[in-house]
Amino acid sequence: MTALAPDCPVRHLRRGEGRVVHDLGDTIIVRFGAALEQVERGELEVVRSLADALTEGVSDDPLAALARAQALLIRSINDQWGVFSRSRVQLLPHQLWVCRQVTQHWPARWLVADDVGLGKTIEAGLILTPLLAGGRIQRLLILAPARLVPQWRARMKSMFDIRLQEYTREQDRGKISFWDTASQVVASFHTLRQPAARDRLLAAEPWDMVMVDEAHHFQAQERISTQTYDLLRELQDKSRIQSLVLFTGTPHRGKDFGFLALMRLIRPDLFDPRQPVGDQLPKLREAMIRNNKALVTDLEGKRLFQPVSTETVDYDYAPAEAAFYQTMSAFILDGRAYALNLTGREQSARMLLLIALQKLAASSIAAIRSALERRRAMLAEAVQRVTADLPEEAETLDEAAEQDEALPDQVALFLMQGEIERLDELVALARGITAEAKIARLIALIDEQLPSGEPLLLFTEYKATQALVIAALEARFGKGCVGFINGDERLAVQEPDGAIRVRSLSRDAAADDFNAGRTRFLVSTEAGGEGIDLQDRCATLVHVDLPWNPMRLHQRVGRLNRYGQKRAVRVFLLRNPATVEARIWALLEAKLARIQAALSASMEEAEDIAQLVIGMQGGRFFDELFGRCRIGFFNGRGRIRFLAGAE
Repeated sequence: MTALAPDCPVRHLRRGEGRVVHDLGDTIIVRFGAALEQVERGELEVVRSLADALTEGVSDDPLAALARAQALLIRSINDQWGVFSRSRVQLLPHQLWVCRQVTQHWPARWLVADDVGLGKTIEAGLILTPLLAGGRIQRLLILAPARLVPQWRARMKSMFDIRLQEYTREQDRGKISFWDTASQVVASFHTLRQPAARDRLLAAEPWDMVMVDEAHHFQAQERISTQTYDLLRELQDKSRIQSLVLFTGTPHRGKDFGFLALMRLIRPDLFDPRQPVGDQLPKLREAMIRNNKALVTDLEGKRLFQPVSTETVDYDYAPAEAAFYQTMSAFILDGRAYALNLTGREQSARMLLLIALQKLAASSIAAIRSALERRRAMLAEAVQRVTADLPEEAETLDEAAEQDEALPDQVALFLMQGEIERLDELVALARGITAEAKIARLIALIDEQLPSGEPLLLFTEYKATQALVIAALEARFGKGCVGFINGDERLAVQEPDGAIRVRSLSRDAAADDFNAGRTRFLVSTEAGGEGIDLQDRCATLVHVDLPWNPMRLHQRVGRLNRYGQKRAVRVFLLRNPATVEARIWALLEAKLARIQAALSASMEEAEDIAQLVIGMQGGRFFDELFGRCRIGFFNGRGRIRFLAGAE
């Protein structure tokens, strides 16, 4: 038995290659990397050097040498791309490209604006894996909406074996800060924006990497600061962030200021929301990555997505509904005229209330009737109490919708003289409407244009309209055929016997029931517009009402038009051309033009934003909308004008 000299290269079946430290005879002490191990002599194989092979004149097995070379190549690629070691998912070219771009330089400062449904969680894991393995990242903070925090934690562990600690306020109330012991954390930015939690976070050690999901929530407004935006800005100002990666499929939501404020968080040296936007668009390629569904492929070069087909489904009001809408429009216009004679917060409060009422009226008679009844009761009880307080800015889409529904009975300011009498007239007209044309058209659409049993996802902004749709679906298709998703996971629904009963259903349970086929229909508010996958079984969506932000349409469609969808997605838009919705659609053109300019500036091929958002090509559809808007809505007193300035 020949003794092995110190530093002799050896190979172990499980521990890999190492070098001999001391030969003890039957066992040998070997250094494998930074660890010393005592192993059986028979488990070791001496690794010949190139010089030994040349001296002996004996070559190794060529297949083994080739396999070894390939292994070294894979290791080299993995060191840079991080795609092999722990990934447990099917990888796609655009995801690898995002990983490569972000990890190529350090620190990393990027906005990843891939289209909704292209796998941002996978992209995040691919970015983090090599940086964690190489020691570049030791302190990691992932910020996400509260409802998505458990999902991020679970997916990072199952897909990449990245184990994150979830932040809760209960863990951060003692003398020792949560941040003193946690180094890889996923947390809700809704929670951390609160003063006490924010102060502790700002006092913590700096983060090597901060990742933000649904980063469009961090857009600033021109005149009003938001808590969410300020959270990230303060972390930046206090030098608590080294690398920053933001993820959002809808980075530009129609206003250049908010978009450029978001980009300023990434690269303050390149972007400033108070400077001309045109001068800054060419710089987007240095800080923004975007892949869109129209171009992405699998590893064989096959397109992953089929074009979305979109159809508008028009309906007309019944006479009683038309009478109500005419009266409601006159009420809105009179209130606006009164408000324009005021100044400051008194005018702002009234205008905000009028817009909320107009949006509710466009959604359903049920939604506006409920708001008017509450407002009438509030004014009758609090005519002496006057306040011009404006509500705080909503941080989630559902909060914004709930704010609209609550505003009429919270702002105790008269919109006009004789408002209570005007409200009595409106409520009386609304109570006389026992069936809504929109709902009847929806049921006819399902019966006549969809295959029997076809799963259907429906979106509405307001819970009152959501409850109306659910009651109609169950009346036509049977009890238990429909689930719902909204922000508070509760909904008051009128039963067939006329009683109002409150139902409770968690977001996850509703999605699971729908995906498993236990329910045919799923009716969601904007709470279902983010972070939920419904593509396995469903390929048809109905917009029961239209949001006033165009990118919400994109988020909605993204629940179905995402990786794994096997069919072409069909989208239906319910619309009455004689309502304010027509005016909204006309205004979309200007917003879409701004979004088009921003997103296309960061891409190799210009992107058709109309196709992206609503599945339509070109401008003919918007020309039609402008034409219908000019026609307006007529009644016996002349044309009713739309409330201008809707955004």
